[in-house]
Amino acid sequence: MLKSCLNNTIVNFEKKKREIKCTLNANTREQGNQMQQMTNREQGNQNS
Repeated sequence: MLKSCLNNTIVNFEKKKREIKCTLNANTREQGNQMQQMTNREQGNQNS
């Protein structure tokens, strides 16, 4: 009984960890895109 409960907890934890990792990756990509856009804008300002 206790063992199956523990197994469920571990499985749920692993799932949650994967979800968090996906979210983090998405956020990092999003931030990278924003940084790139800002850099492009700054370079555009310097060129004009």
